[in-house]
Amino acid sequence: LIPGESPEAVRQELIDLISDLDSIEMDAPYVVSSGFEEPLDSPIFGKLEHCCSIHNSNLERIKASYATHAPFYRDLNIPTLVFGPGSIERAHTHGEYVELDQVEQVVNIVKSFLTAS
Repeated sequence: LIPGESPEAVRQELIDLISDLDSIEMDAPYVVSSGFEEPLDSPIFGKLEHCCSIHNSNLERIKASYATHAPFYRDLNIPTLVFGPGSIERAHTHGEYVELDQVEQVVNIVKSFLTAS
């Protein structure tokens, strides 16, 4: 879901799209993960961006079409970003991997983030 979309509305749109297909039944989802967006001018984004620059890394802001636990934290008004090493294109695929130097870089960025005032 994207920010502002309701699970019920999206489900109904899908039902309407497939309504002429008799062989398909659609059950309610077990877990609904809402979309979220952290503003670019939020303190958490600025802090993470600064910590990335200290370690010669660019913080790339992308729209993600996968599920994480992040929206659940965001729903509790906890500033939230999804951040880590590797590429989502390789994640959860046959032969997935993350370069060790990327893991080391992220560890250093997170250390800076947690210890910066």
